[in-house]
Amino acid sequence: MPAQVPSMLECWLAEELLELSARATDLSRTNLDTQ
Repeated sequence: MPAQVPSMLECWLAEELLELSARATDLSRTNLDTQ
């Protein structure tokens, strides 16, 4: 089990990072549109 935990955490972190970057891209796109 301990060997599996890091990979699970890495997968979760990768998904979170992807979601955050996508959200940041959307936000910057909206900011550019409003200006």
